[in-house]
Amino acid sequence: MSQAQQAVAVALAFMLRLPIATTDIIIDVKLEVLMVTLTVRRIGSSLGVILPREAAQTLNVGEGDRLILTETPEGMKLTAYDADFELQIRAAEKCIHRYRNALRELAK
Repeated sequence: MSQAQQAVAVALAFMLRLPIATTDIIIDVKLEVLMVTLTVRRIGSSLGVILPREAAQTLNVGEGDRLILTETPEGMKLTAYDADFELQIRAAEKCIHRYRNALRELAK
């Protein structure tokens, strides 16, 4: 392993708070990015998209399952529905609504 690779490995271990017990660090990272272009189609009086099989498998969804479309700084993110996550979002929305004046003052 080159010195540059060791430096990256140590930095990564530090960021992930992993114990470093030896100078020989082996990192096996497998990155696969699934990028799919979807076409918007008219479905009755609505618009929809059809997920290719690979995307449905990656999301672990099937016919009739719910998906969540979330706005992020990078764009829109499509994820499988998670009931626990929805409860957390609803609780956050209630808190934001209840303390909106205080939050507005703090934002100044």
